[in-house]
Amino acid sequence: MIKPSNIFSLTEFQKNTKEFIKRLEETGEPIVLTVNGRAKLVVQDAAAFEEPGLDVDWEAAKAAILEAEEDVKAGRVRPFRDFVAEMQAEYDL
Repeated sequence: MIKPSNIFSLTEFQKNTKEFIKRLEETGEPIVLTVNGRAKLVVQDAAAFEEPGLDVDWEAAKAAILEAEEDVKAGRVRPFRDFVAEMQAEYDL
């Protein structure tokens, strides 16, 4: 998962490349680079890239998908736009 503290503009990365490389080596955490405020690239240390893949609990993932399908069939869903509008109203966003 990308942390908000690991999101930077491409311009900032270009100006401070050495510092970013040091940060990547020390933390092993990927950095998202933005162009015009939108995520465009992900930069990662080579050592972290070569680490074994994600540990995915496939049984839990399958169970969650099946549960979601049941929610849809039972009508226990709502449009995402409605959810966003509700959150905006509730949290004054």
